Amino acid sequence: MRQNLSHTIPAIAAVLCLSIAVAEFYQVRELFAALAIFAVLFGTLGTALLILFLIQKAALKGVACLEMGMVRVRARHTAASVRAPRRI
Repeated sequence: MRQNLSHTIPAIAAVLCLSIAVAEFYQVRELFAALAIFAVLFGTLGTALLILFLIQKAALKGVACLEMGMVRVRARHTAASVRAPRRI
């Protein structure tokens, strides 16, 4: 295990140094900028879709709750209209 770790640290350091050296090239900087722009755009789009999805779920739950309330009101109204009227 120790031997693998001793080879891993220099490899990670070499990759880091290489990536810093390559980042100096214009094309690589442009690709990193495009990656950042697309990451922000897709993140924003995903967040907007998630918000719309949650709004839809809340609206459906609200409509179901209203329907249950209307069923209760109809049942009470039907039960009240079936009773014989009181004579005073």
